[in-house]
Amino acid sequence: MKISLKKIVILCALVVAFISLFYYFRLNEYFELKQLQAHNQILSGFVQRHYFFSVLVYISLFTMALTCALPVVMPFALLGGFLYGIFFGVIYAGMSCLLGSIISFLALRYVFGSFVKEWHSAQVDKFLVRIHKYGPGYLLVLHFLSVIPLFLINLVAAMANISFKTVLWVTIVGTFPLNFLCALAGRQLSLMKSYKDIFSPTIIGLLAILALISVAPFFIQKIKGLFRVP
Repeated sequence: MKISLKKIVILCALVVAFISLFYYFRLNEYFELKQLQAHNQILSGFVQRHYFFSVLVYISLFTMALTCALPVVMPFALLGGFLYGIFFGVIYAGMSCLLGSIISFLALRYVFGSFVKEWHSAQVDKFLVRIHKYGPGYLLVLHFLSVIPLFLINLVAAMANISFKTVLWVTIVGTFPLNFLCALAGRQLSLMKSYKDIFSPTIIGLLAILALISVAPFFIQKIKGLFRVP
């Protein structure tokens, strides 16, 4: 799929414009915990008066932020739980993560494919080696660790020629735990002192268990290989 240079320049300009406006209007400050707590009644009132429009705005902004690799995943997911409840908060956050992942992956694979293949760094090369070795399970580990940006995961997936179908199910499964935890914490937004409150020792342990489960098949395969008769 060949994309003209003009279209690439336009896409880059749109991304740069969105990021510039985001920081120019200091929208990042509104995602600080104190700001969310200070405006919780205003936001709740807006959702009650314009529910479907608020959902559209929420998903659109969340998706665009993810596409542009802005570090606002946790605040958005937390806000979703506060405004829409745990069930719908997880659904809307999951839809946003999926849409953001689809857009960024397709852009990296088909629009910026030639640039992506030529670009390397020590950290990305390590990810590529592990993906080729462990497959989709390693992408799940990156999601479950909750410290690797979604954009970077999509970048290495595009560079490693991971299929589109695999990216879809890995994103859905991999982003669910963090979205659920943030939505759950969002119900107690007014009581939180920092985002670190989401990650209690129990929660960190659960995420670690999920990461181990996702790579368990590869350890089993290695063990079988050790006892295989030549």
